[in-house]
Amino acid sequence: MVEITNSILYVGTPGVDNNCREHALVASGIGVASVESPESALSYVKNSGVSVVVLEDTGNMDVPLLASCLKVANPFVRVIALTNDPTSAPYVDTPIAKPVSIDILLKAIRYNLALSGIAAHRV
Repeated sequence: MVEITNSILYVGTPGVDNNCREHALVASGIGVASVESPESALSYVKNSGVSVVVLEDTGNMDVPLLASCLKVANPFVRVIALTNDPTSAPYVDTPIAKPVSIDILLKAIRYNLALSGIAAHRV
């Protein structure tokens, strides 16, 4: 069983690459909840204890808008964005250029989980 403190929310469209990525994260001890719609992501962040969200920019998602809404829903949530243009990702804590290897994604997730744990202890 994976603790909520070691869990993330993955927002993106299902596909072979995303499924492989999610399986690799779970195999590394990271719990992964997955949703497709921004509305579902907002509801999940607002009603759960998740502290890290990974946004997969599929071209039809307004990453800065969704990231800012997630921060309003939970000011302590950490947002990682997998995007084609990481320089244009305001409100994102860790922008990563696509394509991304699982090793880099895993390092970014662990880093953000650690930072969210530190922030939780300060409150």
